[in-house]
Amino acid sequence: MPAVATASQSEPEAAEVPNSSFFARANVAWQVTGGCLLAPILITVLVMARFQDWDIPTYTWLLWLQLPIFMLHEFEEYVLPGGFKSFFNHDTVFASPEPGDNTPLDDGYVFFVNIVIAWGWAILGALLAPVAPWVGLGLVLWNVGINCVQHTVIFQIRHEGYNPGLITTMILLLPYSTFIIFYVIQNGILSPLDWVLAALLGIGVVAALVAVTTVKRKRAA
Repeated sequence: MPAVATASQSEPEAAEVPNSSFFARANVAWQVTGGCLLAPILITVLVMARFQDWDIPTYTWLLWLQLPIFMLHEFEEYVLPGGFKSFFNHDTVFASPEPGDNTPLDDGYVFFVNIVIAWGWAILGALLAPVAPWVGLGLVLWNVGINCVQHTVIFQIRHEGYNPGLITTMILLLPYSTFIIFYVIQNGILSPLDWVLAALLGIGVVAALVAVTTVKRKRAA
């Protein structure tokens, strides 16, 4: 029986190797391309749009700006200086009792959070800004919880000082989030219902990710 059990456990692990290898390669591609190529291009286009008076509402423009800011933040986390995945898995309150290099944060989870949620949500929020402005602000609130609060407060609990992503959090994400929230308030962009929907969406996704991370952490233990 022990031999059978060992064999049955190794098969899923072996089956996961190609999938893990795919996400590892994909992550390197978007992390480098996003920070080195896409972010500078997007920022240049957005700056040109303001100087040349393109017909883009300021709130929509600000939501588009969130995408290259995310890319630069992710570049610091994973490329220069990098090391965020290892830091998260070993040196934060989310680390498993017996820390490992791929738990609870593995390559697939990195891809999902950064590409599917951050990039996808940023694009969708900017596109929907004229008809559903709460979608984009929900991402701003999510960013406050998942990046701003974590890098500056939660990650400091077990590792005081620098962590991968802290610099761009301080000089980009925090000022950006503060500015856009005040801009929305001062200009009445959102109705009371929109604020409720944005809060439910942003906080709900943060809570969901915390729950998933907790489950993955417990399984690893």
